Amino acid sequence: PQLVLSDVRSVSAGYGCAMAIKTDSTVWVTGLDNEGQLGDGLGGPNGTVFNVTTFKQVFTGAASGALSQSSIFIVKGDSSVWATGENFLNNLGAGFPVAVFSFTEIPTKF
Repeated sequence: PQLVLSDVRSVSAGYGCAMAIKTDSTVWVTGLDNEGQLGDGLGGPNGTVFNVTTFKQVFTGAASGALSQSSIFIVKGDSSVWATGENFLNNLGAGFPVAVFSFTEIPTKF
């Protein structure tokens, strides 16, 4: 085994990617990024693959989070919801049916 991150509060895995939320509320990701699911602004049809031992910080202020097959949802300390990734059926709730390549605040007031 090899230590790749420390001070981790929670972890989640999706299709070819993984996410960790550290105790300082930063979000770190690694893996396949073909639908923008890493939220680093680099994903796309050709995909961006990071080595499993190379986690990348992509978000701050996370209270909790979840990673689906190809999307990440983050709840910040102020209760706002942020998401990135596959959105072809508007499954992120962003109001438009296209992939999101960086974290976007999701409307929570209806």
